[in-house]
Amino acid sequence: MKLRTGFVSNSSSQSFCIHGEQIDANSILEALGKSEDDDVRDALEEALKGTQLEYYSIDDSDIYIGRPFTTIKGNETGKQFRDSAKEDLKKVFPKMKITTSDMEEGWTDN
Repeated sequence: MKLRTGFVSNSSSQSFCIHGEQIDANSILEALGKSEDDDVRDALEEALKGTQLEYYSIDDSDIYIGRPFTTIKGNETGKQFRDSAKEDLKKVFPKMKITTSDMEEGWTDN
């Protein structure tokens, strides 16, 4: 357990560093065979099971999906890491053109 002894506010921050793709929520739902009324987070939770992929969203419109750099194995090269992220994305979204890249983002909710 971490104990914070400094100033604590009610704001929260979030950040990530992944190799993956940024996809809008409607495209995700369409690719997963869901309707616009379905919850994109629920659909992604189910679709990403069994992969090393995670998703991050600032406002539920644009969603970042990819493999976090923290999951690189000790004997895995950078190319192997990036290739596996792309292959997992292709399995989840087989009809989409996948062009992965390294992405990092951070934001604060006040």
